[in-house]
Amino acid sequence: MSMPFKIGVLQLSMEPLGETVRMAQACDAAGFDTFWLAEAYPWWRKHSMEARSSTAITAIASRETKKIVIGWGIISPYTRHPVQIAMEARVLQEAAGKDRFLLGLGASKIFMKEIGEGEKGKDAGPATVMRESIEIIEAMLRARTRTACSPPVSPRPNSSSIRAR
Repeated sequence: MSMPFKIGVLQLSMEPLGETVRMAQACDAAGFDTFWLAEAYPWWRKHSMEARSSTAITAIASRETKKIVIGWGIISPYTRHPVQIAMEARVLQEAAGKDRFLLGLGASKIFMKEIGEGEKGKDAGPATVMRESIEIIEAMLRARTRTACSPPVSPRPNSSSIRAR
């Protein structure tokens, strides 16, 4: 038995909102399976406008389409904290409806190159960042109250706890 063949469309988030929503609607009407929106960063300028948030745009596109699956292609833990990614994913799941959202997570080589991350000699490479991010996102989406990303609880020093020498 062969796997079903699915076709999607990928677009960058630098297009004006109305154009992106119309493209998602056209893909939906044409029977495409997935509409992916890739995060475009501010140095990719087009239409004399800065890049836009793919998470915000996909939430709108999911409400303006009927059947097409909406995907983030990709969101990077270098540009968004994993807790923020999880919160935005939860909203998009709710906005899109059952089985209509795919969370694409990646390090984003383009962004990493721009900020000089992932170079030899760094303490934590992209594989470590991705693994830890996935753990945090999964924990948040499972609704755990405390995750690996929670700050340690440490008392703030006060005058009574500081001893004179």
